[in-house]
Amino acid sequence: MTGLLILLNRPDQVAALLDAARDVAGRLAVRRLDVAAAREPPDDTILPTEEILTEADRARIRAAQRAWAEALHRQVV
Repeated sequence: MTGLLILLNRPDQVAALLDAARDVAGRLAVRRLDVAAAREPPDDTILPTEEILTEADRARIRAAQRAWAEALHRQVV
């Protein structure tokens, strides 16, 4: 095995999952961790009966997800 792929989609779970991945990598003598930030479509972030998203809401959610992914990239590079 040459690497591990870690898919992250919850900002509150990043630290724990990266720690677990590092532990597994150490046990398997894996040198590379590939990390992907999976961002959800804005409409998937609400219940259909909860509210209707405006384009401004969608843009705000996308911007927040993009900022999270960019911060994650800076953290793991």
